[in-house]
Amino acid sequence: MILYFSGTGNSRYVAKKLAERTEDTLVSINERLRRRDAGHIDSERPLVFVCPIHDGRIPDIVTKHILRTPFRGNHDAYFIVTCAENPADAQSYVLKLYKKKGFRFRGFASVRMPQNDIIGKEATSRAEIGKLLEEADGKIAALAEAVLRDEILRYETPSGKAGSLFSPLRMALRGGAKGFYATEKCGGCRECVKRCPMKNISFKDGPVWGDECVRCMACIDGCPKSAIEYGKKTQGKDRYYLEC
Repeated sequence: MILYFSGTGNSRYVAKKLAERTEDTLVSINERLRRRDAGHIDSERPLVFVCPIHDGRIPDIVTKHILRTPFRGNHDAYFIVTCAENPADAQSYVLKLYKKKGFRFRGFASVRMPQNDIIGKEATSRAEIGKLLEEADGKIAALAEAVLRDEILRYETPSGKAGSLFSPLRMALRGGAKGFYATEKCGGCRECVKRCPMKNISFKDGPVWGDECVRCMACIDGCPKSAIEYGKKTQGKDRYYLEC
C-alpha cells in the first residue's frame, strides 16, 4: 500500500508512479486528514509512505497521523521523501516513528524534486523542472523494483545534519497562516479551499485562513491566478504546482 501526503504535487507524483509500477493501492493522507479519518488500515503488502521534507524532517502532521492510525496486516514499511535539496537527518526521525509503531524498517530513500517553498526560497525555474522530473522518474522506477523484490533500500548517509539540529524550532515556527492573504486578483474559484489538507481555509469575501496551517504551500502555489501572497516574501515570485 502506498500512502502519501503532498502539498504541491511532488510527493503525489512519486506515489502515483510507485503505485503504477508496483500495481499497489494508493491512499491519500491528505484526504484522510480532510475527513478527520484515523480509522484502521489493512494491507497485505508492505507499507510505503511518501511525503515531503519540511525543515529537515518529515511533516509533523504526517507523524501524528501515522501514530494515531491503527495498521493491520503487513508491518514491513518503507519511507520515501521528496526534497529540493537534501533530506538532512530526516531518517533519524523516521526510525523513531517506526519504533513507536512497531513497523519493520525496510529502508529510507529520497527523490529530488522541484522547489515549492517560495516563502523562503525561489521556485525551480520552468527550464529545470522537466530535467528534474526525468531524473526523478529513473529513481522512482528503481525504488519500485526494490519494493517489488522486497529488498531493503540502500542506506542514505544523512546530509545537512548540522542544520537539522534547529529543525524542531523551525518546525514550531513553520506552522501558522498569519502571513497569507489574497490580492485583488482572486477570482473566487475556491481552489485554495479545496486543496488545503487541513480544511483550514474558509471563503467569505475571499479566502480566510484558520489556525491549523502546516504551510504545505498548496494554497499559494496551487492558486490558478497567483492571487495569494505571504507578506512581502512571495511578491513577484514564480509559483510551482505539479498537476498529476
